[in-house]
Amino acid sequence: METVIKTLCLRGVMIIAVLAVLGGCTDEYDAKDTSSRAIRVAADLSFSVEENSNPITRSDFFTSPGETIGDTIPPVVEKPEVKTRAINENEVKTLWVGQYDAVSGNLLISYFLTNVGNTIQIQLIESAQSNLRFVANTDDLGKVATLNDFNLKKIAYKAESVPMFGQLDGETISVDYSKTIPLKRMLAKIELSYTIKSGFSLTLKNIYLRNVPGQIQCMEPSGQISGISYQDFTTNAPASAGKVTWYTPENKAGVISSGKDGYASNARGKKGSSISVPNATYIEIVGDATVNGTTYQNVSFRYYPGSGINDYNLNRNTPYVINLTLSGIDLSDPRVSVTVPDMVDPTILDAEINSATSMQVTSRPGTAWSLALPDWLSVLVGGSTTGAGNTLNYSGPTPVTFTAVKANPGSTVRNKVFTIDGNNVTVKQKGSILTITETSKALEAKATSDNLCSFTGTRGLSWVVSKNVNWLTLTVDGGALSGIENATGAAQKIAYSATLNTSDDARNGLVTVSAGNGLGDLIKTISVTQDGSVYEGIPATIALTSRGVDQYYLSGTEGLTWNMVVHSTNGITITPTSGTLPAQLLISVERNPSTPKRLASITVNIPDKNYSQVVSIFQYGSPPPGSEYGIQKSNISTQKTLNWDSCSSYCANLVSEDFDDWRLPGDSEMYGMWNGTSPYHGIPTSGFWGSRTNGSTAHVLYKNSSGGNVFKWAPKTSSSTCRCVRTIL
Repeated sequence: METVIKTLCLRGVMIIAVLAVLGGCTDEYDAKDTSSRAIRVAADLSFSVEENSNPITRSDFFTSPGETIGDTIPPVVEKPEVKTRAINENEVKTLWVGQYDAVSGNLLISYFLTNVGNTIQIQLIESAQSNLRFVANTDDLGKVATLNDFNLKKIAYKAESVPMFGQLDGETISVDYSKTIPLKRMLAKIELSYTIKSGFSLTLKNIYLRNVPGQIQCMEPSGQISGISYQDFTTNAPASAGKVTWYTPENKAGVISSGKDGYASNARGKKGSSISVPNATYIEIVGDATVNGTTYQNVSFRYYPGSGINDYNLNRNTPYVINLTLSGIDLSDPRVSVTVPDMVDPTILDAEINSATSMQVTSRPGTAWSLALPDWLSVLVGGSTTGAGNTLNYSGPTPVTFTAVKANPGSTVRNKVFTIDGNNVTVKQKGSILTITETSKALEAKATSDNLCSFTGTRGLSWVVSKNVNWLTLTVDGGALSGIENATGAAQKIAYSATLNTSDDARNGLVTVSAGNGLGDLIKTISVTQDGSVYEGIPATIALTSRGVDQYYLSGTEGLTWNMVVHSTNGITITPTSGTLPAQLLISVERNPSTPKRLASITVNIPDKNYSQVVSIFQYGSPPPGSEYGIQKSNISTQKTLNWDSCSSYCANLVSEDFDDWRLPGDSEMYGMWNGTSPYHGIPTSGFWGSRTNGSTAHVLYKNSSGGNVFKWAPKTSSSTCRCVRTIL
């Protein structure tokens, strides 16, 4: 290591604070075993990493049946390295240190150090004979009370670094103790170089290292450690050649002796044994291979490292170099796993026409089979299509594509079962669907057109749209009301028109949409309700002024016909006299020369509804003699004493002398009324309201002290006389 980090662990509060800053030193001291007489002395320690053991190198082939491999192992060519992890084999990041009494085996003191280099300075307990233990690049082991506990201590394997172990036994610890400790890697190193031989169609998916121990024992065990779990390492391997490097905890799975399960006489027979060497670590190369036109998925090539044919041990600090050449598949090779998978039903076909699905027929080569196709299913094999209703004859494995040449006419799944090489294969097609945008529609009583809704049926279904009443007219997308196997799979618009409902009562109709076999969910209905028609008419009594033109409206359902019979005119003219609703009536009147009102009558007929309305019309007479200033004054008997707002409202609503157009007088009208013939034409001398206003005040005309008249602004809330006038036409 180029960087040297010294961590000092000294007694005292101040020193501990410094250590906390410098990095991660914990000090556990067992006073029970050393008593209060324990003396700490400084120790300078340095570390060296042992060289790897001699690499164990093996080269081997996976061949096709009958393939002969010469005695010469092909040279190892430079291959691209598949990066599994970036790791420094010689780096020391963390360090656990334990000092044990050599006689009792009890812990004297322990440390856990972070940011460690190749040299440290710590304090140890002065001792005539101690055993020191060192574990690098792991988590904190904590306080391991005895040496025996330490020897059996298991640590979790973390892939970020290489854990190491070192030990010194029978050490005398005294002042200025100094030592170099050799550290031994607790992992085995596996280097796999692989090559796919030209001509062998193999697409690699993954390379696995299986049965990797999840824990490591601090002291090197003599065999597999008990009570641990195992894991797998996975590496993507897309290239036709490559190199993979793993670091794995040691796994002393053992050696299979002659006569035991799994014993092999040659390299090809090294296949492992769950009985003799359970949980032995092995390499598994998985890919898809095509041989003679047949594709085998997830072909597995299994290879066990180790120093010999029957040796399954992986030792710490030992490299295993493996060169593999993959040239074919030999089903007799026990290390090769080629499973002819059960035939899996293809994914379900969509309900629509021309939907397709595929599957792999996995029969072994040469096995004959046939498909008798129903009338709704065709099949594509080897670029050739067998039509619906025909029979396909074939042999061997092959991809198969089924096509539904018809939409499913039902709303439930339909299927066809085929037997291929003794296996049942079921081809299914989803049930079809039919949806509508609305299930009810409310229409006005009038004649309507271009009312729209829509239906959506599975593409390729036949369909029909119908109705049960003659007052509805239907079209679909502007055309016919049925289609043969031509549902679009998208919204198809239904337009419907309704004639005028002349009845007082609402009426109902039903639009039915049917698709496919028209059963279950493939039939939908739309309930159409049309309101009954109405005639609102005109007032039964119409009052007209002495001359002019008035407007009235015949109201009701649009489109109803009407006509009028005029029984007496009496100077009244009405136009028009017939038509359709709604209609505007213009009633013109000549001047009524008499004072009394005059009368007329009409009858409005609604033939569609067999209804008639009799209407009385009267016209007010002309103003009586004596009216002047262009106005007529109301009778004195109608005078009121009110505030201005009440007075204005009173005049507007007054009906007097057969007239209803009364109002408050203006200033000039008030003046004329005051100065008229004595005695003031009935005008009160105390003052009366006019129509002129200014904010919260209004004009009042009153008599002053000299006998004249004066206008003044009076609060609208005050009281004065109310005398109404009307304009003479």
